[in-house]
Amino acid sequence: MKSMALAMLEGGLSTDRIRKDGLQALLQLAIDAEHLDNLRVPGVSRDRLPVFAGGLSILIALFDLFDIQKCQS
Repeated sequence: MKSMALAMLEGGLSTDRIRKDGLQALLQLAIDAEHLDNLRVPGVSRDRLPVFAGGLSILIALFDLFDIQKCQS
């Protein structure tokens, strides 16, 4: 979760919380990259990207399932 918050902060998607719209923006960034080798996420090192992508998927699913809009990291 810290990586998500840092990515949102450094990417200008949020100032202090993990937000649903920020998660969707990160998802779109991943989709646009088309491959993990092309993915660049602010605040996330290249060696953490495979874990980051899985964590992003899980967080989006949880936010959708429980209708969460934002949470404190």
